[in-house]
Amino acid sequence: MLLLLACAPSSSSSSLDLSARLGADQVRAGVVTDSSALFGGISAEGRAGDVKIYNDRVQFIIQQPGDSSYYVEYGGMLIDGDLVRPEGQPGRDVVDELGPMIGVGRIVDAQKVEVMEDGQEGEARVRVEGPGTALTLMTGALESPGMVPDLDLWVCTDYILKPGSFLLEMNTTVTNRENTEQTFNIGDVSFLSLEVIERYRP
Repeated sequence: MLLLLACAPSSSSSSLDLSARLGADQVRAGVVTDSSALFGGISAEGRAGDVKIYNDRVQFIIQQPGDSSYYVEYGGMLIDGDLVRPEGQPGRDVVDELGPMIGVGRIVDAQKVEVMEDGQEGEARVRVEGPGTALTLMTGALESPGMVPDLDLWVCTDYILKPGSFLLEMNTTVTNRENTEQTFNIGDVSFLSLEVIERYRP
């Protein structure tokens, strides 16, 4: 863990062409500066300033920090995901938002989204960090703002993609900065438009 925290972000990731199609032995991650690097689908929400991580098979967009207008009000969530499709074929992103959940109803208010490895050295790695905070969609719907206690937790998630893989790895570390011991499960929360992948039956 100490080695990961000491890693420096890749300095060349902002100059990569993130719209370029990759070979089977390639993977890339960088900040989106051109809309041609984005992909479509009914749930596609990526925009310039977000981070793209992809290889020759799959592609994902992680939202930049700041306010979000989606189900989760904070940036830093994975908001788009799709296969890398043939030229001219429409995208089919069904991911609204996906990210870590610490306990029940506690997500991350991302303060930093950094490209740690841009993929030119073998794997791509994007790090999202921020404090744990309540999922207001849940606490608001239940009209119970106190159901998710305010704890001093720092959450760090690494999104890792290797060449030729269909799988995006998510490694989450939670640091407890309280003086008392805390016990909770760490998992993921996702909002998906699954109706998009159902076959139309007249």
